[in-house]
Amino acid sequence: MSSRAIGWLSALAGTALAGGAMAGPMPVARRTVGVLVSDTTLDAVYLARDLTGDGDARDTDETTVFFDATNASGVGAPTGQITAMYQRADGTVFLGDNDSRSIYALKDLNGDFDAQDPGEARLWFSEAGNSGLFTLAAPNGLTEGPDGRVCIVNAGAGTGASAADAIYRTADLNNDGDANDSDESSVWIDTFTLVPSSSAFGAGFVGNAMYFADSRGGDLDTIFRAEDTTEPFGVITATELTTFYAEPAVGAVVPVFFTAVSDGASIYTHDNSSSAIQTVWRLTDTDNSGTLDIGSEAVQVWTEANLAALAPPQTMGASFDVTIGPDRLAIASSGTDLNDEVIVATDLPPQDGDFNDPGETAIFVQGAAGVSFPENIRSVLFIGPACVGDFNGTGGVTVQDIFDFLGAYFANDPRANVNTVGGVSVQDIFDFLAAYFAGCA
Repeated sequence: MSSRAIGWLSALAGTALAGGAMAGPMPVARRTVGVLVSDTTLDAVYLARDLTGDGDARDTDETTVFFDATNASGVGAPTGQITAMYQRADGTVFLGDNDSRSIYALKDLNGDFDAQDPGEARLWFSEAGNSGLFTLAAPNGLTEGPDGRVCIVNAGAGTGASAADAIYRTADLNNDGDANDSDESSVWIDTFTLVPSSSAFGAGFVGNAMYFADSRGGDLDTIFRAEDTTEPFGVITATELTTFYAEPAVGAVVPVFFTAVSDGASIYTHDNSSSAIQTVWRLTDTDNSGTLDIGSEAVQVWTEANLAALAPPQTMGASFDVTIGPDRLAIASSGTDLNDEVIVATDLPPQDGDFNDPGETAIFVQGAAGVSFPENIRSVLFIGPACVGDFNGTGGVTVQDIFDFLGAYFANDPRANVNTVGGVSVQDIFDFLAAYFAGCA
């Protein structure tokens, strides 16, 4: 490439160096690869895919290990108690592990549907390694804000340390692959102080606001809303943390426990009780009031009663997670034998916005006597393929992706090594442009 071309590209990169956030959640429409399932008994994360088109992932080779302690990246034993999973639009999957008190970042670089190969896994953040000395007793939730910082919902698990009950913001500022270095992590929400008896779990963003579920130590289950609108920025104050919805003490309309999953417009939550009919709800702040104050803003989109129509009829174990895919949702179920399962519900044509109609609920994977997987499901996550051309992770290919790629390239940012060969080189420019013009499926 000529020096004149390099100079022109450098000039184009100026906007990117000032600007784009190369981040954001995997767009729901692209979450078509399959369902990641963490199993806390088998100490592994599995990928379940319907390869035969029969509506489940129970056929030969349809459920495979995505990540476990045998990985070739040398990150130790990272999958003993995976309680949270999140995927960026660039394909990176973040895992929160209670046992190692760490967050891992995974990316399938060679397209073989796992993160077991060299260089495909790294330690993102850990209690033992972070420079802020933040504890990580129970990383129950993972999500990402509009600023590209990975947010970690951590419950103190009875430790009594104020820093333990908190939501952290993390970012890799020096491009070394982790967020453990100086100033790369901070307490964004001090839930120990702001939420009495806090026990926070899943979280998601709608716009600039984060929503997270908090069981509050057995008190009224609540979904909180946090939006950073006043100085000092970077810390949520008492006035910026509000109650979006609190479960009524008697006759709860919307049961809340572990989840506050976002599809970008609404929050999904569900009841995890194995002693009652479990349900999934979609909560949408249609009047932008910051609270769930209109009856129509809460819609029950799925109920365990749908399992009674299956042949043979089914029931659920306790459920700890829900995930959103294109016109579908998956619900984790953990019990014994047939109650260890992933349930997938699809909004079939003519789509009505829920998953309660005949034929819309199916058992995707299921345990049974003599079947090794699943044993004890904790987290589920619909994932999508990485799209090299969508460099900034906005969900589509635009000219801004070129600017953002060039900004990263001239900064020698490892993310510009799109062909994953060696380090950042001129060939990455050619390979990125080829991917850019190919677009995203």
